[in-house]
Amino acid sequence: MDYFRTAFGGFDPQVDRDAALKLSLDAIFADARLGDLGAILSSNSDVDGIEGEPGWILERRRDDDNGGYEGWPTLARFRSFVAPESYLLGHPEFFCDAVTFQRYASAILKVFSERHPEEYERAVLLNGLLEKL
Repeated sequence: MDYFRTAFGGFDPQVDRDAALKLSLDAIFADARLGDLGAILSSNSDVDGIEGEPGWILERRRDDDNGGYEGWPTLARFRSFVAPESYLLGHPEFFCDAVTFQRYASAILKVFSERHPEEYERAVLLNGLLEKL
């Protein structure tokens, strides 16, 4: 299911600086992987990333986690990456802070919830995790 237009106003893979995040979130919600997304958002989880097809990954750097993130911008808490051999994007990597991630994820969650009212309870739980970022 395509959530780009409603959640983000569209998707231009060659121009959008945030295309990797948009594509990753769209894939997560298209496959109804709310539990996986919730796992990287939860403070009680050791999961720091999820991945899927077509060759994307979404990672979270926790506030107290300094190891292994040397290439990340200082304030970045999330990274999305789409392998160029899987999907050609003008900007295959995107870093953002928690506030920016929350804005994108909340927008697509709203669209998902409207289209899938049967997922109400899981959507409410995920929204609660997003509000705590």
